Amino acid sequence: MASITLKVTIHDACNLPVGDTHGVSDPYVVCQIFGRASPEFQTKVIEQSLDPVWNEEYAIRSYTPGEALHFLIMDEDNPVKESVTSNDFLGEVLLGSEEFYP
Repeated sequence: MASITLKVTIHDACNLPVGDTHGVSDPYVVCQIFGRASPEFQTKVIEQSLDPVWNEEYAIRSYTPGEALHFLIMDEDNPVKESVTSNDFLGEVLLGSEEFYP
């Protein structure tokens, strides 16, 4: 099957877990096609929010119909401000193509 361009919009999230020591998170979303090694895109970081709003649109240019999308929500850690130097996992969803593609 031929590849197509798939438009994806990341709207928002709510009630995210606390990822930082100061009681909030600095969330961002990473999207990749399930089974592929590298991400397709990453949203901007929304600082100090458990209910972030992104409203960002992306185009995945090499999408093959039938592929699932894997979304990770991460908390960005600032090594200057935090003692932890890696980003924290906040949540994920695997979206099968039957949920968004006819």
